[in-house]
Amino acid sequence: MSKLSIYEQNIYNTFLKVSRAGKGFRYRKNFDNISDEKYTYIKKISHILNNKKIDPYMFFTAPYEMYAEQYVDLKFYTTFGAISSYKKYLETLQLTKPDHSYNISQLRNSFKHIYQECFDKNLSSSKDYLTIQKGLYPQYILDLKDGKICYYALLSLDLCEKNINLEKKTVEFVCKNFYNLLSSLRSRFVFSKKIKPLSIKLIKTINKILKNDE
Repeated sequence: MSKLSIYEQNIYNTFLKVSRAGKGFRYRKNFDNISDEKYTYIKKISHILNNKKIDPYMFFTAPYEMYAEQYVDLKFYTTFGAISSYKKYLETLQLTKPDHSYNISQLRNSFKHIYQECFDKNLSSSKDYLTIQKGLYPQYILDLKDGKICYYALLSLDLCEKNINLEKKTVEFVCKNFYNLLSSLRSRFVFSKKIKPLSIKLIKTINKILKNDE
């Protein structure tokens, strides 16, 4: 049995931290005598997190937040149910807490991607990102599906549904509930205390850099 990597050890310690929230716990330092069962679970969870680019802390937190669980064992996190609860948790954060640290982080990462796309294509404004096409679809639809950008980034760029020149069912084939989510999040974005001001600042900074690069 090969040793667990530092990343895998950190995954297990994150599990311990979340499962013992509000209670005393110690990070595990010695993994030499870990059971075969736990070793297998950690390997599976590591594969899930790596494959889907999931933040471990958010992943382990999800079932506690969604289902008010008292304790979730390690085995659960190897199942599809864990992935499902994680996705529901993120959707809940999007819909109810626009200024949550997760959404702030997603917005920053989105604009890093948007800047790079605009820079690579010699565009002078971040809003020009909305004009980029990739085959049938606007690129932002595909980037949204792949998790490269978030809905709040699109709202920051004043995306208007009526300017999408595709049938609703064609768009929602790629991004389920796209129109409903965009509409639902718009008012939350407008009245947010952190994410909207941050988006204005990021757009201003990006536009200045893009214009200087021309």
